Amino acid sequence: MRLTNQTFTLKMAMSSFTSKEKFHINHRLTEKENLPLYFKRIIVTSPRNYASSLIAILTEKGAKAIWLPSIEISPLEDYTILDKAIKNISSYDWIAFTSRNGIEAFFNRLETLKLSIDEVFCKIKTCAIGADSRGLEERGIKATLIPKESSPRGIIEELSKMGVKKEKFLLPVPEVVGLSEPYVVPDFINGLKEIGMITEKVPAYKTSSITSGNELEKQMILEKNVDMIAITSSTEIESLLSIMGEKRDTLNDIPFAIMGPYTGKTAKDRGLNVKVMPEKNFSSFYDFVSAIEDYFKSI
Repeated sequence: MRLTNQTFTLKMAMSSFTSKEKFHINHRLTEKENLPLYFKRIIVTSPRNYASSLIAILTEKGAKAIWLPSIEISPLEDYTILDKAIKNISSYDWIAFTSRNGIEAFFNRLETLKLSIDEVFCKIKTCAIGADSRGLEERGIKATLIPKESSPRGIIEELSKMGVKKEKFLLPVPEVVGLSEPYVVPDFINGLKEIGMITEKVPAYKTSSITSGNELEKQMILEKNVDMIAITSSTEIESLLSIMGEKRDTLNDIPFAIMGPYTGKTAKDRGLNVKVMPEKNFSSFYDFVSAIEDYFKSI
């Protein structure tokens, strides 16, 4: 058998270990092979700030995670509208955060404007979804409302139970560029209005499609050299379909893991092959990856 340079280097390295050390190395390798997602090739389409966390958990479980960034989260070019809302924060009763990105963008503006967190949040109520609420906790703010169901719909249901009426909500949301706006935020606004709330949507950050630079990952999909594609937002779905272009039918045979039923609705509407979609526990990446594990155990 012909030895490659890599094989030769490995053999030389192994020869320097004692038999006891070799046992532990082989033991670790065996353990890795027994990991629940060992060598499963899973494409992650999340933006950088989310992808790093999800990829770390997938890798911990043995997966071969591949990053295909489909969207980019970036600062706005013009903060006039958001800054005006922040400076008039006393005119609102609530701030409703629908994502961790919205929380980070909001606090970045407070810092830029040199405004005190305590002064801004001393009289206003806040709501956040699931694990996103940690972004408030890290800054010493306890969210007034964290719905049991980690979704905008969950916020509406909890507000209805609380009997809240005719209060004004500030919604820091993304400015979507190069894609049609997903239904999630418009549905949230309509839902708030249906229960008698006043809403004001303000752009806090930018979400834009990435349509180039993914040639290698796209080729893996075209060759069906992946075991699953993991999606965490509706905008990722729209951008992925744009990336695939005329070849989007290739996606029909690839299993998709979708983080929650709201993004799942978009996936199903677009005809994707949804195999994993947590209905209840979808507020954290650990729950998401656990559902992916269950799928591969079942096949």
